[in-house]
Amino acid sequence: MFDAAIWIEYNETCRAIATESKCTDDEIWFSFPILTFSLLALVLNVICILIFLRQKRRSLMRLSLLLLSTSEVLFHTFICLDYSNRLFVCSQNSHTLSPLRRILIACINLGADTLLCSRNWCNVLITAARTEVVISPIRSRRIFTRRSIIAMYFSMLTIAVMLSLVRSFYDYILLCVTESNPDTEGGARGNVLLHGAHMVLPLLSDSFVSSYEAYCFFIFQVIVPVMLVLAMSSTIACYMSPCKQSEILEVSMVRRRHQMNATRTILLLAATFLSFEMPSFILVLLQHYTRLVSSEESRFRYKVAQFAADMLLTSDSIANIMIYSFKLPEFRRHLTRCCCCSCCCFARSVSEQSEVDNEFSRTNLSVLRRTDSSVKSSQQPSIARSPQPKLLGRKCPSARARLVLMHTAPEKPPDKMERF
Repeated sequence: MFDAAIWIEYNETCRAIATESKCTDDEIWFSFPILTFSLLALVLNVICILIFLRQKRRSLMRLSLLLLSTSEVLFHTFICLDYSNRLFVCSQNSHTLSPLRRILIACINLGADTLLCSRNWCNVLITAARTEVVISPIRSRRIFTRRSIIAMYFSMLTIAVMLSLVRSFYDYILLCVTESNPDTEGGARGNVLLHGAHMVLPLLSDSFVSSYEAYCFFIFQVIVPVMLVLAMSSTIACYMSPCKQSEILEVSMVRRRHQMNATRTILLLAATFLSFEMPSFILVLLQHYTRLVSSEESRFRYKVAQFAADMLLTSDSIANIMIYSFKLPEFRRHLTRCCCCSCCCFARSVSEQSEVDNEFSRTNLSVLRRTDSSVKSSQQPSIARSPQPKLLGRKCPSARARLVLMHTAPEKPPDKMERF
């Protein structure tokens, strides 16, 4: 979306204006759902990593899925940084990027391209390991072991870093320095990187860029992984057909249930990967090997198709945890336990908070009662010390006696006429 580069050249005589960012309404609206889905995929794959780390069984499949979840987490971390930066820059009034921000964008793009390559090739390694188990189930020495999987993964990661690094040098930044301040060391250089006028110019020719992306980078990133996963998943599906399934079950009679369940899980992962990755595969073919999307008239339709492909790519990462919980009983057990523990912890925290509130209210009530009792006890001695009125030969009647005397009328003496 934004022009970015790592290579910087300083020029003291140029007069350049900082180029504005290319923010359009369509790209801004496209960024919100991709950022939301990417955050969801990031959280779900972090949960997958935690569950795989808690499992005690150290199998090849567990290690492969752990590497895949780690690649997903790192990939979506860079995607979230990329789209958050886009939304932040486009929300500003002046769409101006500093040279330092362009370098940061180039580093984020480098990480996203590298991790997307490693994610795709991790799917290839998982499918290849399961294909070897299905084709030769009783083979003692295997090509894909835990050590070889780790070595192959880091080898692919190194190749991905090297290929993605070339894309960071398509352009370079021509940074303008004023003639009055020729020294660009220390704080002056940092100030220039933050606020200096600059231009983004092409470093490599357009023919080299188009040839490199068409015949090198996207072949390694998208085309070869999709074709390999398609071929190996077709092989697994053929071996799992009813005519071949009996041979596999007879060979591995003891572990047939676990092996077949793992094979179905990997086959479902491969089918999901192919389904969600196929639009990106088709777009790469149309963009770099045909002229169907090269004209400006179809540019908007291409952006819509690219948005749909990116959404499907992000949805593939979300679908992984659903496949794990549906096909892997141990993963489902750990996931249920984690959900129950989190719900219990939440309910316990709520109950503890309510108990604390009740105890606090009780404490306040007891303090108030103690205060009232102390006030009353301090008033009683003062009343006792006050002088009482002395009655001559009589005691002071009580309140109840006074009330009875007030409501009782005195009897009249009988009249003389009433005697007769």
